[in-house]
Amino acid sequence: MRLTVYMPLIGKLEDRQGNPVKTLYGDELAAFQDAILERLPTDPAFTFSQDYQEFINDPKYYENGKVKKMEVRIKNGEDSIYGEMSFISDIALTRGEQEELGRRMDERFLEGWGEQFQEIPIPVEEGILRIQAENPYTSQFLMDVPDYTENVHLKYKITEQQHPKYPKLRQIQALRDIGPNVREGDLGGYVEREWNLDQQGDSWIHPGAVCRERARIQMDAQLLGKSIAEGEAMVSGQAQIYGNCTVQGNAYVSDARIGDDVLVTGDAIVQKAPGGTGLPIICGKSRIQGMVVGKVRLKDEIVAAGESRMCLEEKRADMVRKKREEER
Repeated sequence: MRLTVYMPLIGKLEDRQGNPVKTLYGDELAAFQDAILERLPTDPAFTFSQDYQEFINDPKYYENGKVKKMEVRIKNGEDSIYGEMSFISDIALTRGEQEELGRRMDERFLEGWGEQFQEIPIPVEEGILRIQAENPYTSQFLMDVPDYTENVHLKYKITEQQHPKYPKLRQIQALRDIGPNVREGDLGGYVEREWNLDQQGDSWIHPGAVCRERARIQMDAQLLGKSIAEGEAMVSGQAQIYGNCTVQGNAYVSDARIGDDVLVTGDAIVQKAPGGTGLPIICGKSRIQGMVVGKVRLKDEIVAAGESRMCLEEKRADMVRKKREEER
């Protein structure tokens, strides 16, 4: 799982004697993006800002070993420049763990973490520019945001065709070919808002399927049959949800096959094992509220909140790989 937030940037322009001249925001700051992108990411102080343990500065937040890496990047658009902060974990964080991480992030910004970038002088024609990262003030991370390196055209539109049972939902239509099976002009399933289906990647909601409320289908995930994603559920990676399944609550599903009448709910996490290739396959009338990781096969089973089913074979394989790497 990759959890991402975007940080507003402000610039403080000084003359060559160090006297303040102007504070820059938005497009005024973006006018200096070439100088910022050339200087800021290469400075050792900027590299240090990506030390996850230093950022959290409290062992109770990272001793569980879930978060393995932190990335801080400067991103730019046509008339904007902003910071991007991401936390990468092998096993997905529950919504409660995400909120705890977000609260700690807010605390670090209040302690002045974003001001450290001012120590990096950026020479510009007008003098010296210094950058400060502002607190995004959010514990609502974006999950698994793809790093697209080029502009991608919108892949679908929301038509006026209403769902036969839920009039708030509208049918989608492909604006271009999507993956191997969806052609330009094909009608898909139903959404409540554009947030429900990522406009990039090969993800798709197929005819009969529904994604509503704050749920989201993204990357290459597929929602098929009469399946439903609702609440604040996230279906990502190369997940396939089919049959009469429901993914709801704060559930996170990535790289899994889920079919028949399965219910994935609460703070459930379903994903492949870190470094593994085997996908969870869940079918029948299974009910998942806990964690399912790796090459696990479940049919008509219950995984309650706080319980987990993990593929021990892939765990052992990971241990063998790590031992071999250490021996090298």
